[in-house]
Amino acid sequence: MSLSLTQQRVRKTVHLVLALLMAAAGIMVGKEAVLLVGMGLLVAFMGAKLVRVLSPSLHIHAISHGAFFYAIGVLLTALVFLPASLEAFVAGLLVLALADPAACLIGMSWRTRTYRVFGETRSYGGSFACLLVSTLVFLPFVGLPFATVGALLVTMVEAYAPQGSDNLLLPLVAAFFVAVV
Repeated sequence: MSLSLTQQRVRKTVHLVLALLMAAAGIMVGKEAVLLVGMGLLVAFMGAKLVRVLSPSLHIHAISHGAFFYAIGVLLTALVFLPASLEAFVAGLLVLALADPAACLIGMSWRTRTYRVFGETRSYGGSFACLLVSTLVFLPFVGLPFATVGALLVTMVEAYAPQGSDNLLLPLVAAFFVAVV
């Protein structure tokens, strides 16, 4: 399913807002709230997929693998890092909220060279956007030399993760990086 730039903007805005709300919930309310909302998202995505299968005439856009990976990524990041490592959890969700949408939208908007990984097209502009935004996200958590290393790591994950699995891997890898550094 190929979405237009406008459709991707809407999708990535939802992506950004949900991750920021989940990070805020982790800070203000705690692990249980994040898990409850994450489970709600997973059930909603599964329900939308089921409705699509049962009634294809409804013209509901297909729910991608990325939507499931998104909910599972948030849930696993909360389970692993909350409450013991709140900073790691927040960093992971900020990478998911900011770097992933930046990679997609800049990658689609800029006319830069592309490359293929596992049959999927990526762009140098999108990868650069992911690197830059990730560096800025990591900076307050780990400082400049390590922020660049973490940004390189998540940019590689974003580039190589197939079929939306970056939504699962980015928050976990980013949170793990902050937790160990």
